[in-house]
Amino acid sequence: MTIDDLKSFMLVCRLHSFSTAAVELSMTQSALSKRLQAIQQEVGSEFISTENRRQILITESGKVFYRYAQRIVSSYDELEQELKAYRELKKGNLQIGRVPVMSQYGLTKIINIFERSYPQIDIHLNELEGNDLLMVLKAGEIDAGIIRDIQTKTIDNNHFNSYTLDRDELKVVLPANDSLNNKKRISIEELANYQVISLESGSGIYEKMVEIYNNAGIPLNVGFKTTHIETIMGMIKNSDQITFLFKKSAMPFMNKQLVMLSLDQPIYSNLELICPRENQHKPALTKFIEYMKKYTSEPVESYP
Repeated sequence: MTIDDLKSFMLVCRLHSFSTAAVELSMTQSALSKRLQAIQQEVGSEFISTENRRQILITESGKVFYRYAQRIVSSYDELEQELKAYRELKKGNLQIGRVPVMSQYGLTKIINIFERSYPQIDIHLNELEGNDLLMVLKAGEIDAGIIRDIQTKTIDNNHFNSYTLDRDELKVVLPANDSLNNKKRISIEELANYQVISLESGSGIYEKMVEIYNNAGIPLNVGFKTTHIETIMGMIKNSDQITFLFKKSAMPFMNKQLVMLSLDQPIYSNLELICPRENQHKPALTKFIEYMKKYTSEPVESYP
């Protein structure tokens, strides 16, 4: 039994006519009848009753077979489309900008999976701070960017598409010996007298801190800025300083000398894949977006 056999049976069922189906299939009515007889003999059930010469009747077992034939043919058509897309994707080149947090969110592994699946596509990853990434994205120098949504307020949604890859919470990190370390949540007012060690301007976090402190009417005292989370963590342990970081990006650097607290008014941010709409005709980018959407919706443990 072949896919063509199933399609022939389904067509006869829909048209309720051997002659009309035979014409549509460009075959003789006799050949079509023999094909369907062979299917019924193989399965051992009668699917079509021809007792009424004016109109064929589908038996109950034929209706059951039709439902399963639909599923099989539908799955086969999807398979053909996916294989066709793979065959057409013979080569490609992608320039992807990213902020420096990919490994903490499992994105490095997803991209490795994509590269193994499509070795004919060359992916070039450019690590940039948020402001620089937006600049090259808007200038059309890269095909897509991975960036936090708090950094994309200047993006025109009419010209760019965005896809959420992950969600994270902004946390306060304190020395473990700090008097506030036993609290579950903390207010900005309680942090008014602390000096802050921060990621650089353009990281998204720095700009968010400025906004939070300004809204509370509290001066922001930044003692040092760096692009390295590890440096920040080393500076604040056993000190009177604090920092603000997103939970998943901070977790690899946490130790017994540090504690992480939520703000009393939690702040969340999405990590997004942003790409100009004009770029989405590129087969390589379309396939890359499909992979990112698929694997970021699954737990890391399920990745192959």
